[in-house]
Amino acid sequence: MLKNYLKIAFRNIYKYKVYSIVNILGLSVGIAFFTLLLLIIRHEISYDVIHSKSSRIFRATKYIEKEGVGERSATLPFPFGTTLAREYPFYVEEVVRVFNFQIPYHSVQHGKKQFNEDKFYFVDESFFDVFDYPLAEGSPDSVLIQPLSVILSDEAAKRYFGEENPVGKRIRYEERIYLTVTGVFAPRDYASHFEFDFISPLSSLSELVDEDIVEDNWNWDPCWTYMVLAEDKSPEDLEYMMNEMVDKFFPPSFKEYVDIYLQPLKEIHLYSDLDNELNVNGDVSYVYIFAIIALLILIIATINFTNLSSAKSALRAREIGIRQAIGATRLEILQQFFVEFLFISIIAVVLAFVIVETSLPQLGRLTGTPLDFTRINKTLMISTVLGSGFIIGALSSLVPAYYLSRYHPAEVLMGSILPGIKSKRFRGILVVIQFVITVFLLVTTLVSFKQFLFLRSASLGFNKENIVILPANNNIKFQYDSLKEMLLESPHIISVTAMEEVLGSGHRTNEYLPEECDCEDDWMFFSSLIVRQDFLETFEIKLLAGRSFSVDTRNDDYYAVIVNRKLVEFMGWESPEDAIGKVLHSRSGNERVIGVVEDFNFESLHNEVAPLVLDLASSKFKIFFTKYIAVKVEESSQKEALAHINYVWRQHLPKRSFEYFFLDNKLGKMYTKELTMGRITAYFAIVAIIIACLGLFGLSSFVVNMRRKEIAIRKAIGTTNWDIIILLSKEFFLLVTLALFISWPISYFVLQSWLESFPFHTSLDFEVYLVTGLIAFLTTATTISFHTIKAARKEPTKALQL
Repeated sequence: MLKNYLKIAFRNIYKYKVYSIVNILGLSVGIAFFTLLLLIIRHEISYDVIHSKSSRIFRATKYIEKEGVGERSATLPFPFGTTLAREYPFYVEEVVRVFNFQIPYHSVQHGKKQFNEDKFYFVDESFFDVFDYPLAEGSPDSVLIQPLSVILSDEAAKRYFGEENPVGKRIRYEERIYLTVTGVFAPRDYASHFEFDFISPLSSLSELVDEDIVEDNWNWDPCWTYMVLAEDKSPEDLEYMMNEMVDKFFPPSFKEYVDIYLQPLKEIHLYSDLDNELNVNGDVSYVYIFAIIALLILIIATINFTNLSSAKSALRAREIGIRQAIGATRLEILQQFFVEFLFISIIAVVLAFVIVETSLPQLGRLTGTPLDFTRINKTLMISTVLGSGFIIGALSSLVPAYYLSRYHPAEVLMGSILPGIKSKRFRGILVVIQFVITVFLLVTTLVSFKQFLFLRSASLGFNKENIVILPANNNIKFQYDSLKEMLLESPHIISVTAMEEVLGSGHRTNEYLPEECDCEDDWMFFSSLIVRQDFLETFEIKLLAGRSFSVDTRNDDYYAVIVNRKLVEFMGWESPEDAIGKVLHSRSGNERVIGVVEDFNFESLHNEVAPLVLDLASSKFKIFFTKYIAVKVEESSQKEALAHINYVWRQHLPKRSFEYFFLDNKLGKMYTKELTMGRITAYFAIVAIIIACLGLFGLSSFVVNMRRKEIAIRKAIGTTNWDIIILLSKEFFLLVTLALFISWPISYFVLQSWLESFPFHTSLDFEVYLVTGLIAFLTTATTISFHTIKAARKEPTKALQL
């Protein structure tokens, strides 16, 4: 019997080739891309799950806020971790601190190979007592015991040592100390918010800095601090105790406004967006968006399969009636349909595996997610492809079979059956739902890209074009004046300045005490940037009152600062002119306001403009925090300017690689989340269009086939080819129009809500809906044109003979 079922299934697939090919392609594409999205989602939620104690690992974070102004930082002072372990040993099993000098690059050299590395960290010896990052070489118990040791990632080991075993060999750090390689991490096949290439023990710092400067400093917060909570203790209790520790140890000027919170390790990647993050994290809202898109793709594939299965079943109604008339039972008819569905599903599932395998690398590059067969969850992939294929096929194929088999043979043979499946209303509802989803994805794609382009090209209040940024190490910071003088010798270089953070991407928060405050404890918390002379001129920031920084900006016992308009308004000063001469006390001493600038976006457009203090690097302490040099070059001679910058760099740092980037490119990378969302929705909107077009192609074939005699009669009485094309197309265009009018309001309310989550955002213009409407109509016309034109051109005598 099974052999007979398979023979009939094969014959029906061959007989109805169009429906079969469209069914198989639509189902396989839907399953494949549903699976791909699930793999992305699975990767996003799998961060930091490899650690055996992950459920008890937390990161301490610091919030400072007063009157709505402050800082939310992922870092804490150096002594916080050791003090925590000492004060609360029964609550905390282990503590590890992570430190990188807060500099963008570290010089690493071995033999003739020298690179500037951005993933070099110093950690406590307890690193492997907290984390379970696997080692390929070395033992977790010994690799961090000795000072001046280092563990390399698999990639870094190959970069410096090739295929040699690096254990026991030495690398040179910052041209100052040699570090001995004691271990190599295994190739990274896991997801972690902490990505590193070099791990060295904090004990190595004794050769680089005075340990007392860092270990006793509660004002500077450069450390990411992780801890393992004792098994029977709650994080809420520890948070309460840590805030008691703040009252005991933090400086009086701001401890009243500090709150310490614990972040579960597994939530950092998707839920954390603080200042001073280790890496750019993900966003759980985008995971929800991807999940919705995956579900929509699956719904479209299901609708497509159901629609075509229903249409195909109508063509086989008489076959089923005859089978019933000669004695076939309902169960046998259901078995026949089940075997056919199984046959089609197996082909679709095999094709879906091929699509998943070939699309994984491309989708990984598209999303910036490492998707390959060494990192994906293979069990999830196989179960998703098989499960979704069989479930969709069973539901879509057996439903029409059930309805066909329940009718009396006489009703079937007379053609008076399936009012709920064969009717235009049923098919129309499915087509409308399909196109509602497709249009929604199209609108989402266009709006996502529009928001990304808006963020990338919006006016920031300062010039970001033709600005070359040079990461400054400790050596070059104190040679800055000589470097600047040589750089300005080139006619292709307009100006040079330096700053604490890349302008437009970040800032620090410092406490200030205005002179008019009566209480010495009434400190304010403002965003701040330490800068050098010519900062305003280099970035073309508008000066509202006062003056810019000059060579000698120290007057009497006051240091010079420049503030923005927002700070003037926050302090209640009457005007920018009124702010000139005001005094702000800080940890550096007395700071006098010499200028007021117009507000500009000194951090990403994900944040509102806040009060800001531009602080001149007028002391050795402040010079230490200037980490970037900005060089403004002529647009028409960038190559010549870069050649001169390289030459000057070699004169000052002959043994260090020349590293630079353009500011506009750097700032554009801050909006990768929006770009990724646009890419994902575009990718899957195309998939949705393909599936919808496959469905329309099959349905148009069905409609033409069902109305072939009507068309022949109309042509015989003189109806033109164009009239036939319009007659056949009208039904589909009406359905697409209805889908547009349903989808547009839904997409407007959803996307308007998403846009309003941004402080700065684009608008939903009519053009977006016009473009999506044109795409929908053009794809519909293109898809159905093959069958409609073919039917219109067919001779009436041939159609009537069929």
